[in-house]
Amino acid sequence: MSCLPLNKIFIWCYILLLQGSVLAQTKDRRFIEFKDKPEFTISTGDEKHLSLSFIIKEGYHIQANRVNDENLLPSKLSFESAEGLIIGDPVYPQADEFRMEGVKEPLAVFGDTLEIQVPVKTTDTMKKQRFLIKGQLYYQPCDASKCYYPREFDFNLSIRVK
Repeated sequence: MSCLPLNKIFIWCYILLLQGSVLAQTKDRRFIEFKDKPEFTISTGDEKHLSLSFIIKEGYHIQANRVNDENLLPSKLSFESAEGLIIGDPVYPQADEFRMEGVKEPLAVFGDTLEIQVPVKTTDTMKKQRFLIKGQLYYQPCDASKCYYPREFDFNLSIRVK
């Protein structure tokens, strides 16, 4: 029966520890944040387009809401429902074309700042109140040479009905 020398066991343990650390850092890395806190006011019986502004970390982009490559995952903005508020389908901006290293066709992406318009309507009988609605932006970040695992950016949208 042969045994690995003790120093080789320590080396293997160290390598495994480093791999785990790198994976954890990559998974937890944030690629998106809000430009402004999402707080809005709307009148009873009114309809408004709320503008959500996301900043994408420098040197990165995210896939657009419509992608050209079936291996890439499109961005998607979603919200929990709120009684009395009608939240419409998000209106995404036109995507930019990005040529990624080693990929023939340009990718449809969002970079720098992403402005998404969200139509919101209130009923005529709605009382004055404040809503805190949970939202989520699902996205796949990439840099110039590779794409990362998809992420979820969870946030709260504050809407005050006056």
